[in-house]
Amino acid sequence: MENINENCDELRNIQTEILEMSFNLDNTILSIGTENGFILYNIIPFYIICSQNLGGGIKQVEVLGGEGNLFLLGGGNHPKYLKNLVILWNYPQKKLISFIKMQHTIKNIKCNSYHLFVIIKNKIFCFDSHTLKEIDSHETMEDNNKGIFSMNVVNNTSIIAFPGQKKGDIHIYRYYIKKLNIIHAHSTRISCINLNSDGTLLATASDNGTLIRIFKVNSGELFREFRRGKDKAEIFSLSFSNQNEFLCITSDRKTVHIFNLVQENENDDENKPKIVPESKGVIGNLKKIFYRVPSSFVSLERSFALYRINELKSICTFGEGDNLFVVSYDDKGKFYHINFDKKNGGETKDAKIYSILYKKKNDKD
Repeated sequence: MENINENCDELRNIQTEILEMSFNLDNTILSIGTENGFILYNIIPFYIICSQNLGGGIKQVEVLGGEGNLFLLGGGNHPKYLKNLVILWNYPQKKLISFIKMQHTIKNIKCNSYHLFVIIKNKIFCFDSHTLKEIDSHETMEDNNKGIFSMNVVNNTSIIAFPGQKKGDIHIYRYYIKKLNIIHAHSTRISCINLNSDGTLLATASDNGTLIRIFKVNSGELFREFRRGKDKAEIFSLSFSNQNEFLCITSDRKTVHIFNLVQENENDDENKPKIVPESKGVIGNLKKIFYRVPSSFVSLERSFALYRINELKSICTFGEGDNLFVVSYDDKGKFYHINFDKKNGGETKDAKIYSILYKKKNDKD
């Protein structure tokens, strides 16, 4: 995605407030919804691609592809669009292209070059991301008000994960084989999930926020279990590094935790946590696999590295070359490019920090 003309840089010099932020699928663009419109940042180097004053609140921005198409959700104190509309917007042309109208308030949207997923409080709808025709839908938990959902692309189509209707369950649906796996991941409600880039691992956290679990998608086997801390926390984000060597999490405890996923004795089965199948069954072309998570293990792995921030809410992602990025929600918003010791770990204070809302368009790294 390239820079466009200066006329698109309309939010640089006005007071506004950040509503939501997200990274695109390949973690190269940061999208920001504000009380007045939206902003897109290129991540490396860090600079504004586009900022658009729409005269109303945009809760969420999802980048569709290289033609400048975006999906927008209205939100904030004075929403630009009704909260049951998904808007297809082209930013070079600065105009609305099309829209989807739902019967209920939309909690979240995610897209790739094949599918658009629209999450309402108890259901997930899948649309063709270009024709906007509905493909199918999935039942999720009764009150998924946070719009908990994760998605990636495998074999030129989507793999998705979302909370099931039973407390602690996560459903994983693979469109390329049209099969559903159900993993009972936690005993309490699911609060955050994320699939890795190749759709082979799933990271999960519950409402307690003390334990982080990683499951193998194909088998449902518990792969790792980590302890974030003893005190309850709200987990805001989970992110795998590109080579699956690290997992980063952010929470309301103002600490960015990095966990090491590579064990010294990787091939030693005795060192791997065991998990016991509860039941298996085949219903049509959907293979359902339920797993019971053991209540405790002899030991739990703690974070390999950490970085402390001052802001309560933040989200994280890994970019190319395992660069770690964190964005936080304060009055201006902060972007952290964090450098940590990938060999020895420990606490790091090495980070480049930028103010999001008041950074000039041509001010690059």
